[in-house]
Amino acid sequence: MKKDENGSSIPVLSLGIAADVADTTYNCSGGVVRITAIVQSRVWYHNSTKSGSGLLLPEGASVDASTRDGYVLEVTGSINIMEYQ
Repeated sequence: MKKDENGSSIPVLSLGIAADVADTTYNCSGGVVRITAIVQSRVWYHNSTKSGSGLLLPEGASVDASTRDGYVLEVTGSINIMEYQ
């Protein structure tokens, strides 16, 4: 693991496989994902029924999020999802 100038470990995540998804659901496998909006999009995270207005991501915006097995990201719009390893 990489170290800083004090010799302390710097926690980092390795880049994983990415996929473009549009107007669909994405099955989460647990772990951390980066969601990047290709166009302005809304994203819901749920395990049965979506509620609320969803997360609005303007075009080009990114967010890192922790996910769990059995949950889905439901997308209206077009996003890129990259799973960290």
